[in-house]
Amino acid sequence: MTSEHGTFSQEALNTMYLLALRCYQSQAYEQSRQLLEFILRHEPAQAAFHAAMGKALHALGRHEQALGAYLRAVRLGLPDADVHFHIGQCLIFLHRHQAACEALQHSLQLARLQPARHAELIAQAQQLLAVALVQSRKRYVRLTDRLDASNAETRQQELLGLLEGQVHSLNINLAELDYLSSAGLRVLVIVTKASRVRGGRVVLAAPKPAILKTLKTSGFDQFLEIHA
Repeated sequence: MTSEHGTFSQEALNTMYLLALRCYQSQAYEQSRQLLEFILRHEPAQAAFHAAMGKALHALGRHEQALGAYLRAVRLGLPDADVHFHIGQCLIFLHRHQAACEALQHSLQLARLQPARHAELIAQAQQLLAVALVQSRKRYVRLTDRLDASNAETRQQELLGLLEGQVHSLNINLAELDYLSSAGLRVLVIVTKASRVRGGRVVLAAPKPAILKTLKTSGFDQFLEIHA
């Protein structure tokens, strides 16, 4: 199992790698991850090992770490359409949609070199790319504390400033907003109108009960799109 230097032989590492793949296929993702972590401590230069680690982390929902593993596989010279597709998936989950578009386009370029082999992947990548292109025109922003006369003009300019270039839509998270005045409501209306003129939309997400009450009492819930 070990070489004369006390490290694991390549044969032993390959055997563990096959076991890690079997664990992954049987949905024992954490066991697969642990095996691959051990393998990579002994052989960190194998692109395939990093790609497999990315898949295990991806399945565990650890998207940032999975992305890092996939990117290491690419840097080590793995020209794999599937890896770039998975990179695109992770980037979409992390709301990095422009980068996701680039990864998916690269995946399609590689897959089309062998279209018969990658027919299913091509279809999936095309569908996901369409989603990423739409999402790349959306920005995510979080409002905190208060939105009232004291900061309404500043916040309005900041939000309108996001609607530039290819960005048409905003997803505004209100989970940490504590107070919304009439001046703040006007900001949300102005920004929503600006977005709609561009063919986009503004979504107000996760408002606190008091903020939701303000939106409904004012009647603005009939005009604004709210995801409570």
